[in-house]
Amino acid sequence: MGQSRKAPEDGRVGFSYGPTGEREITLRRVFDAPRARVFTAISTPEQLQRWFNTEPGASLEGEIKAGGEWRALDGNGEITMCGVVREFVPPERFVSTEWSKGAAPYPDEILAATVLVEQDGKTLFVETFTFDSTEARDVAIDTGLELVYREAFANLDELLLSFD
Repeated sequence: MGQSRKAPEDGRVGFSYGPTGEREITLRRVFDAPRARVFTAISTPEQLQRWFNTEPGASLEGEIKAGGEWRALDGNGEITMCGVVREFVPPERFVSTEWSKGAAPYPDEILAATVLVEQDGKTLFVETFTFDSTEARDVAIDTGLELVYREAFANLDELLLSFD
């Protein structure tokens, strides 16, 4: 097992979030882990369950591969989010459609493109969400998408540390 490390706080790891075009939101985050490890954590249902979809009884299922369908279920088995993987290029790129309801009532499908870049043993995570309209993008901003990712990334830091 590697040396013990403490998960960094957002201010020290380079988190940014905001609109980057009329229909886009981009978030950036640096993780203190190799790209392959981060890719596994963001593209494997069992790993995603541990850091992103952590509601008791919730689950993630599906095929995470190009053309594969995935879905997130709440504790009652209701679909809260679903999509289709459009591109899957380990360990550098992951593109998927997303459709949400419930806590994040986006009116239309979203395209989420994630790119991972490794530099000096750390990984720059860049995810761009493309919405059908400026209004849909603004709904995502107003419903607290930034806070969702800040909390999820804190969980991901802990998961990445557990791989040592």
